[in-house]
Amino acid sequence: YPLRLMPLENRQFVYLIMFIGVFSLPFLFLIFYMWFFGKKLKINVMIPLQKLKWASQKIENQDLDFELHEDYNEVIVSFEKMRKTLKETLTKQWQIEQQQKELISALAHDLRSPLTVIKGHVELLQDGAYQNEARCLKYLNVLEGATNRSIVLVEDLNLLSQLDQLD
Repeated sequence: YPLRLMPLENRQFVYLIMFIGVFSLPFLFLIFYMWFFGKKLKINVMIPLQKLKWASQKIENQDLDFELHEDYNEVIVSFEKMRKTLKETLTKQWQIEQQQKELISALAHDLRSPLTVIKGHVELLQDGAYQNEARCLKYLNVLEGATNRSIVLVEDLNLLSQLDQLD
């Protein structure tokens, strides 16, 4: 195929195409620039924000058994550190609360024993055991010991309550 040069007869058409090309090129560059950095923004900001939103919802539902893996994003790394610290703190607090419940339960159980002794000896005295003076003194000594033990246990419960109020 031979190539031949042909003169352009309509230079206005060529000028129009050049004018459109020259003036549309910055807009095309701007559109490409916005598209490219929009994708970067989505990757670097929106996706980590979605992960943080998901993680905060998990924390709101008191579920701390998850991990965020994102080594390049400082915000997610900081959030993960915060989650771990919060989990450790809450775990310690839950353990302390559980120990307090067990301690209160044990104190309540220990308090029942002297109260049962007191009740039994009072019933014996009401049934006429006070007629024998030696037996009456023995019962009164047992009552005094059980009462003193009850007082100590109640003071322990009060101390525990005061310590709980300090927190």
